[in-house]
Amino acid sequence: VANIDYVGKKDGVAFEGGKGSDYPLKLGSHSFIDTFEDQLVGKSIGEEVEVTLDWAVRLDRMQQHCGEHILSFVCWKLFESNNIGFHMNEDTVTVDLDKALSEEELLQVEQESNAIIWENRPITVLNLESEEAAKLPMRKFNANLQGILRIVAVENADVCTCCGTHPPVTGMVGCLKIMRAERRKQGQRLEILCGARAMAEYAKQNRILRDLATDLSAKVDEVPERYAKMKEEMANL
Repeated sequence: VANIDYVGKKDGVAFEGGKGSDYPLKLGSHSFIDTFEDQLVGKSIGEEVEVTLDWAVRLDRMQQHCGEHILSFVCWKLFESNNIGFHMNEDTVTVDLDKALSEEELLQVEQESNAIIWENRPITVLNLESEEAAKLPMRKFNANLQGILRIVAVENADVCTCCGTHPPVTGMVGCLKIMRAERRKQGQRLEILCGARAMAEYAKQNRILRDLATDLSAKVDEVPERYAKMKEEMANL
């Protein structure tokens, strides 16, 4: 574990929410953005280190991670459905809920999550003693955690312990889209995309749909009907 003081800068200018002091970073935990921890290996105590990060990658990670926080808060607030698992890789983001939601409820979750994003609410990072952190209105809190805890708080929304990177305001998440939902035992797994990832996926799927519409000499909203008719005709051959 390396206790670090850090200041995040973009184009040489410090940005809000990118500063911390005496933060206990476990090397190899990958709790910071990719390559950050690798660039600290072999450094000496008290040494000042300049770590170079890929801003596009950092922004993507912040958009997905913060979007997950917001969606989890809304699921908990509206329907008492708790996030019991979260996974993010280069392509997908999944959230596991302990209570399955209907299609109508998921639409409400998506709408409320985007409302929070578009209100551009401030996001605050706090380093508090566990006793003080326990007094906050958190979505979930592990009473076994002791010492200094890092708390990420979205104004009038999600508050929880987190060691990941987040933007200074919710507006930087851009947008949130629930792409897929599937039942898992008593719960449900959601696949979500936020920000640039969501826009890229929309562009891809829109291109595919328009190409299909062109091939079928139909309008986009007529594609399902045309497909159903073709499927019926093939079944009757």
